[in-house]
Amino acid sequence: VSIPLGKHDGSSISVSLIASYGGDKFLLDTVLDMYSSLREAADAASNLPPVPDTDGDMDTAELFKEK
Repeated sequence: VSIPLGKHDGSSISVSLIASYGGDKFLLDTVLDMYSSLREAADAASNLPPVPDTDGDMDTAELFKEK
């Protein structure tokens, strides 16, 4: 099941979930349970400021790890 969550920089964002053979009902029930949480998380993430391009700067990378 692919769940569309919106767009970012003009590109579609989605999450795909799969289940083992015979797990269709479990998968669909899980999607129904998770959908609103996924949408909320996607909406919150879309409102975050962009991460600056560090261009391989290791000091900046270490700074991000500390946060």
